[in-house]
Amino acid sequence: MDVQPSGNTLLICVTGRLFVDSEQQPQRYSQVFLLSQSGTNFYILNDVFRLNYASAYVLNSVYLRLNFWSIHILLMGLLVLMLAALILLVFCVKARNGIVDLWRDKSILLVIAHPDDEVLFFGPTLVRGSKIANFHILCLTSGDSAGIGWIRKRELVRSLEQLGITNTEKISIIDDPGSLPDGFTCAWDLEKAAKIIEEHIFKWNIEILISFDHMGVSGHPNHISSSQACGLVAVRTDNVPFYSLYSLNDFSFWPLNVVCKYSGMVYAVLKSFIIRDLVLLSPYEYLFTLVPSMQRHRSQMVWFRKLYIVFSCYMFCNIYHKIKVKE
Repeated sequence: MDVQPSGNTLLICVTGRLFVDSEQQPQRYSQVFLLSQSGTNFYILNDVFRLNYASAYVLNSVYLRLNFWSIHILLMGLLVLMLAALILLVFCVKARNGIVDLWRDKSILLVIAHPDDEVLFFGPTLVRGSKIANFHILCLTSGDSAGIGWIRKRELVRSLEQLGITNTEKISIIDDPGSLPDGFTCAWDLEKAAKIIEEHIFKWNIEILISFDHMGVSGHPNHISSSQACGLVAVRTDNVPFYSLYSLNDFSFWPLNVVCKYSGMVYAVLKSFIIRDLVLLSPYEYLFTLVPSMQRHRSQMVWFRKLYIVFSCYMFCNIYHKIKVKE
């Protein structure tokens, strides 16, 4: 304690270490008192000291309690929101087999561009559709841009097994880098692609054709070319309707489209109240079928695809448009 005379007053500085919490951890204490010399007894200092000790203890206790409850309230709020979304999704899924019900007992050809497209974009359709329809898969490349096409072929077969397509005779993987190369900068021979699709339609007696739409969902040139080739086939084959996977671009303001696309089950649930024909996946099917299916593509499990699995709405719902062909 330092005492410094200053005219008619004393400037007293008190520094110490106080035990201000339940764990008896000492904390540094510093207080300055201004006491008058005229008739003021020094025992008042002890009273003031005790008062500040009590105030510090009370304030510290209040702060700890507020911090404790604010964290728990935040966590409980997040948990409630997640449970509400799950309950809504489970509730909606009972009435949201969607357009798959119209495909019941049909022979369907799904045309994709790369191994892993089947789960990243068409997963809900295959999980639901493989139980009630006869699905066949045509992959127009082996995904060999990195020189691991032989690995990705095996991964596709294993992924489709997880999705419910166990018969390998219903799976065809084209490996023709000359006409149908894998890559962002490689142009396809659309006539060659259309011819391959037509051959598989006749081979498997296909009744319905499914692929990407004109935007290719992610904008990948190979996805767009797959859609264009299917469009050529639809013009030539009147009795095989072509359904394209809708690219989620509901708004002209593109940042909002990105938010919708990567809002996962939230967007899926909200969309289910507007569109009755969408294919909606349950949380159980997502966790125990779709996620393990993507894990079969071990060569593709980089960090951004792991984020995609969690946040992409295509992992929870599919929306289709029937293409009206104009000759």
